[in-house]
Amino acid sequence: MLQSIDHPQVRVLVDIGHFHSSGVDSSGIIERFSKRIGLVHTKDQIGKQSVPFGSGEIDNARLMAQLTELGYGGFLVVEIEVEDVENIERYLREGREYLQKLI
Repeated sequence: MLQSIDHPQVRVLVDIGHFHSSGVDSSGIIERFSKRIGLVHTKDQIGKQSVPFGSGEIDNARLMAQLTELGYGGFLVVEIEVEDVENIERYLREGREYLQKLI
């Protein structure tokens, strides 16, 4: 589809959490669509369960390094889905601190 729509406003959303849940290689998507990435949406997970950044299976450090190497300079959206909502502010703060070290 992207090959047939050559317009600068048609971009790719790299949703790392959804790719992980679906068994899709985020690194391969980033490589393949590096010039068309419009937004990166990340989280950390074990299986399909969201966990605090740095405690899951997603190698955000490698993916952020790859995005930097490919020249991505856009927004990074942080997603945290938790069952213990009383801790959401702490998880968001820790996630921000974790990702800031990577970018």
